[in-house]
Amino acid sequence: MPNRYRDRTPVFVGLQNVATVLYGWNSPLAAADRAIFGHTDVEGATLAKPVVFGTDRPKPARAQIKTSGVTSFVDKGQLTNPALRSIKREVAPARPAASEKSVMVFIDVGGVDYCWRQPVEVRNKIGATDLAALGVQVMPATVKGILSPNSIIATDGTEILSPVRARKAIEGGGTGDVDTVSTMISDGVTLPAGWS
Repeated sequence: MPNRYRDRTPVFVGLQNVATVLYGWNSPLAAADRAIFGHTDVEGATLAKPVVFGTDRPKPARAQIKTSGVTSFVDKGQLTNPALRSIKREVAPARPAASEKSVMVFIDVGGVDYCWRQPVEVRNKIGATDLAALGVQVMPATVKGILSPNSIIATDGTEILSPVRARKAIEGGGTGDVDTVSTMISDGVTLPAGWS
């Protein structure tokens, strides 16, 4: 009987429809099975692209080893492997969608287009000038955004657990009230006045 508590190995695969990043997770599979699926161990790998962990979109296709029934994510280069049976197609990247209450935006984090839905109310409080300075951009259809991964391993092997967040106190229109707004920001930006 297989050991369901086997030590997990950080691995990655290439995505069929996203050329800019690799998809990573902690695999419980034995090395022989990982090889069939085309999994590459993160440790010791030379990364040509960032690896994203824990994002819902995009996700690689899933396949099953015909002889054993073992299933897992599969590298795009192994999709035609005769030892495998395809069981689930790749989940596409996040795409902008119309909404009155939020806007799909993205920032640059470790070379990845990291995206999330930003409330319109927050955007109005921050203002277009500060949003641009903070590197927060509305996501056009041409950008294949990565939806809020748990962590990113950049090409230099640095692990990025989450984006940097900046805050600003805003006075409430002569009422004396102070409101604090915050947003995640792109790597390497210079904070505008009032932000910390």
